[in-house]
Amino acid sequence: MRRKSIALMLAVIMLAVLSFPAIASGNQGLVRKIVVFNKAVNEPARDALIKKFGGIKVKDLNLIEGKAVLLPPKAVVALKKRARSFTCR
Repeated sequence: MRRKSIALMLAVIMLAVLSFPAIASGNQGLVRKIVVFNKAVNEPARDALIKKFGGIKVKDLNLIEGKAVLLPPKAVVALKKRARSFTCR
C-alpha cells in the first residue's frame, strides 16, 4: 500500500514538472516592454491603446506615467511610430 502511494506521488510530481514549461509559455511570442505615456493621455485611453495593439498589461508604473506590458513584436514597431502620446522601450 505504501509503495502505491509513493509511486502515485512521484507520478503527480513528474506530471507537474513536465507540464510547467507549457504553462509558463502561455504568452509565447510576446515581449515585455515598458510603455511611457504623455501625461495628457488618461488611464482608460492608455489601457485601450495597449489592448488595441494586442498587449497585456503586467503592471502599472505610476512614477513614470507608464505600464509594463507584454506585446507582440509587430505591435512594438507600430507603437514606436505613434510616439506622440507615448514611448515604448
